[in-house]
Amino acid sequence: MSWLALEIDLPQDGEVEIASAFLQNLGFSYFEEQSSTLIAYWEDPETAPDPDRVRSVLKGLQVADIRTEPLEDRNWNEEWERNYPAVEIGDFCRIRAPFHEPSERFAFELEVRPAMAFGTGHHATTSLVIRLMEEIELSGEHVLDMGCGTGVLGILAEKKGAREVVLADNFDWACASTEENIGRNECTHCRVVHGGPEALDGSEAAFDLILANINRNVLLEHIQSYHQLTAKKGRWILSGFYAHDAAPIRAQAEKYGWQAGRSVEQDGWVAQEFQRA
Repeated sequence: MSWLALEIDLPQDGEVEIASAFLQNLGFSYFEEQSSTLIAYWEDPETAPDPDRVRSVLKGLQVADIRTEPLEDRNWNEEWERNYPAVEIGDFCRIRAPFHEPSERFAFELEVRPAMAFGTGHHATTSLVIRLMEEIELSGEHVLDMGCGTGVLGILAEKKGAREVVLADNFDWACASTEENIGRNECTHCRVVHGGPEALDGSEAAFDLILANINRNVLLEHIQSYHQLTAKKGRWILSGFYAHDAAPIRAQAEKYGWQAGRSVEQDGWVAQEFQRA
């Protein structure tokens, strides 16, 4: 049996990850991310949805182009696993799939089922946030992982000693994936909330740390909400934006009395820590 590869160009930041989740729900089996292009694989080209159907599923995303290509038969599961590496951030953290062998070399090792091409740590922004988390003491802290995706950051926060972690996302599929990965990693202090900042009532305030790896526009829109949800001596780690967008993010944070601290950069992406001035 042959396969069909569907290549979708999505130049808008962050949309490759969202598109992969929608296409998994449509029935695509495997995914690859190549810069701003998502490659989705469908078994049996005769039953694959046509490009118009894909466009309708991705309505609201900035789809620049869709291309299809029939592929020869092969063991795609084996090939995909072979080309899907674990993510290793120094000796601090390793994010692996169930088919990777465990390792004791790392301070923390997380297991995430890579059914969707988002939030697994392969994207630079996730790794950048983890690099900043390495230097933060989280024992006994109240943490919010906003736009949690697969829950990697929130799960790591619990592993580092957080007393409670709230993981929030607007998408049903992200919340379901997070719930699954919380179980995989035997977390007992994580709680998933469906929605954005508006889904957190007054009792959720006073977070010691907010982690938000989303995108420039959403961060700018929600900084006031993050301010209202953070304890007086709290901090943020924000990511999901390019280096040239760091200045407007900092300027918006400064309006609410926040000051930029440490930052790290990779492949043009930035993660920035903030503290109250």
